[in-house]
Amino acid sequence: PFKCLSSGEGDVAFLDYDSAVRQVGGEDKSGEYELLCKDGGRKAFKDYASCNQAVVPPRVLLSSKDLSPVEKDDILFTMLSAADLYHKHPEYFSLFGSYQGHDNILFSNSASGLETVHAENNPLQGFTPIHDELKVCTPEES
Repeated sequence: PFKCLSSGEGDVAFLDYDSAVRQVGGEDKSGEYELLCKDGGRKAFKDYASCNQAVVPPRVLLSSKDLSPVEKDDILFTMLSAADLYHKHPEYFSLFGSYQGHDNILFSNSASGLETVHAENNPLQGFTPIHDELKVCTPEES
Protein backbone atom coordinates (compact mmCIF):
# COMPACT_ATOMS: atom_id res chain seq x y z
CA PRO A 1 0.00 0.00 0.00
CA PHE A 2 2.74 2.50 0.83
CA LYS A 3 4.56 1.94 -2.47
CA CYS A 4 1.46 3.20 -4.27
CA LEU A 5 1.46 6.37 -2.16
CA SER A 6 5.20 7.02 -2.40
CA SER A 7 5.26 6.42 -6.17
CA GLY A 8 2.37 8.81 -6.78
CA GLU A 9 0.06 6.01 -7.94
CA GLY A 10 -2.13 6.37 -4.85
CA ASP A 11 -3.25 9.14 -2.53
CA VAL A 12 -3.79 7.21 0.71
CA ALA A 13 -2.16 4.19 2.36
CA PHE A 14 -3.64 2.20 5.23
CA LEU A 15 -0.94 0.71 7.42
CA ASP A 16 0.02 0.40 11.04
CA TYR A 17 2.33 2.94 12.65
CA ASP A 18 5.41 0.70 12.82
CA SER A 19 5.07 -0.18 9.13
CA ALA A 20 4.56 3.47 8.20
CA VAL A 21 7.69 4.60 10.04
CA ARG A 22 9.70 1.74 8.53
CA GLN A 23 8.46 2.47 5.00
CA VAL A 24 9.18 6.19 5.29
CA GLY A 25 12.67 5.51 6.62
CA GLY A 26 12.21 6.67 10.21
CA GLU A 27 10.05 9.14 12.08
CA ASP A 28 12.52 11.96 11.39
CA LYS A 29 11.93 11.52 7.63
CA SER A 30 8.14 11.49 7.89
CA GLY A 31 7.58 15.19 7.13
CA GLU A 32 6.57 14.45 3.56
CA TYR A 33 3.48 12.57 4.75
CA GLU A 34 0.72 13.24 7.25
CA LEU A 35 -1.94 11.30 9.10
CA LEU A 36 -5.60 11.78 8.23
CA CYS A 37 -7.74 11.92 11.37
CA LYS A 38 -11.33 10.70 11.71
CA ASP A 39 -12.45 14.24 12.54
CA GLY A 40 -11.17 15.48 9.16
CA GLY A 41 -8.00 16.98 10.60
CA ARG A 42 -4.40 16.16 9.78
CA LYS A 43 -1.47 15.52 12.09
CA ALA A 44 2.20 14.60 12.05
CA PHE A 45 3.33 10.99 12.43
CA LYS A 46 4.29 11.49 16.06
CA ASP A 47 0.62 12.19 16.90
CA TYR A 48 -0.61 8.77 15.75
CA ALA A 49 -2.14 7.94 19.16
CA SER A 50 -4.67 10.76 18.81
CA CYS A 51 -5.08 10.57 15.03
CA ASN A 52 -5.79 7.18 13.50
CA GLN A 53 -8.53 5.40 11.61
CA ALA A 54 -8.67 2.21 13.64
CA VAL A 55 -6.73 -0.01 15.97
CA VAL A 56 -5.09 -2.66 13.85
CA PRO A 57 -5.52 -6.11 15.39
CA PRO A 58 -2.47 -8.17 16.17
CA ARG A 59 -1.32 -10.61 13.56
CA VAL A 60 -3.00 -13.95 13.79
CA LEU A 61 -2.09 -17.54 13.05
CA LEU A 62 -4.70 -18.99 10.70
CA SER A 63 -5.31 -22.61 9.82
CA SER A 64 -7.29 -24.49 7.24
CA LYS A 65 -10.95 -25.00 8.06
CA ASP A 66 -10.43 -28.63 7.05
CA LEU A 67 -8.23 -29.41 10.06
CA SER A 68 -9.77 -31.32 12.91
CA PRO A 69 -10.08 -29.65 16.32
CA VAL A 70 -7.28 -31.91 17.58
CA GLU A 71 -4.98 -30.86 14.72
CA LYS A 72 -5.75 -27.19 15.39
CA ASP A 73 -5.01 -27.67 19.09
CA ASP A 74 -1.72 -29.40 18.20
CA ILE A 75 -0.66 -26.44 16.04
CA LEU A 76 -1.66 -23.94 18.72
CA PHE A 77 0.18 -25.86 21.45
CA THR A 78 3.30 -26.20 19.27
CA MET A 79 3.40 -22.47 18.49
CA LEU A 80 2.78 -21.41 22.09
CA SER A 81 5.41 -23.88 23.35
CA ALA A 82 7.97 -22.65 20.80
CA ALA A 83 7.27 -19.02 21.73
CA ASP A 84 7.72 -19.81 25.41
CA LEU A 85 10.92 -21.83 24.90
CA TYR A 86 12.63 -19.36 22.56
CA HIS A 87 11.60 -16.38 24.65
CA LYS A 88 13.35 -17.98 27.63
CA HIS A 89 16.33 -19.17 25.54
CA PRO A 90 17.00 -16.73 22.68
CA GLU A 91 20.44 -18.29 22.27
CA TYR A 92 18.70 -21.34 20.72
CA PHE A 93 16.70 -19.43 18.14
CA SER A 94 15.31 -15.94 17.71
CA LEU A 95 11.60 -16.42 17.04
CA PHE A 96 10.89 -12.70 17.45
CA GLY A 97 12.79 -9.73 16.05
CA SER A 98 15.24 -9.52 13.20
CA TYR A 99 17.45 -12.36 12.01
CA GLN A 100 20.81 -11.78 10.33
CA GLY A 101 19.81 -8.23 9.45
CA HIS A 102 16.41 -9.13 8.02
CA ASP A 103 13.27 -7.76 9.66
CA ASN A 104 9.90 -9.38 10.33
CA ILE A 105 10.92 -12.92 9.42
CA LEU A 106 8.19 -14.92 11.14
CA PHE A 107 6.50 -12.19 13.15
CA SER A 108 6.70 -8.43 13.31
CA ASN A 109 9.92 -7.21 14.92
CA SER A 110 7.81 -5.52 17.58
CA ALA A 111 6.22 -8.85 18.62
CA SER A 112 7.45 -10.24 21.91
CA GLY A 113 5.25 -13.30 22.34
CA LEU A 114 2.11 -15.17 21.39
CA GLU A 115 -1.19 -15.49 23.18
CA THR A 116 -4.47 -17.20 22.48
CA VAL A 117 -7.50 -15.20 21.40
CA HIS A 118 -10.92 -16.43 22.39
CA ALA A 119 -13.84 -16.07 19.97
CA GLU A 120 -15.69 -13.60 22.20
CA ASN A 121 -12.64 -11.30 22.20
CA ASN A 122 -11.91 -11.60 18.49
CA PRO A 123 -9.71 -8.61 17.55
CA LEU A 124 -10.61 -9.02 13.87
CA GLN A 125 -14.32 -8.41 14.49
CA GLY A 126 -14.16 -4.62 14.14
CA PHE A 127 -11.28 -4.57 11.67
CA THR A 128 -12.54 -6.98 9.02
CA PRO A 129 -15.29 -4.68 7.66
CA ILE A 130 -12.78 -1.82 7.36
CA HIS A 131 -10.26 -4.06 5.62
CA ASP A 132 -12.88 -5.44 3.22
CA GLU A 133 -13.77 -1.91 2.09
CA LEU A 134 -10.23 -1.00 1.08
CA LYS A 135 -9.31 -0.83 -2.57
CA VAL A 136 -5.84 -2.25 -3.00
CA CYS A 137 -3.46 -0.50 -5.36
CA THR A 138 -1.07 -2.89 -7.04
CA PRO A 139 1.43 -1.26 -9.39
CA GLU A 140 1.75 -3.12 -12.65
CA GLU A 141 4.78 -5.35 -12.79
CA SER A 142 7.39 -4.52 -15.37
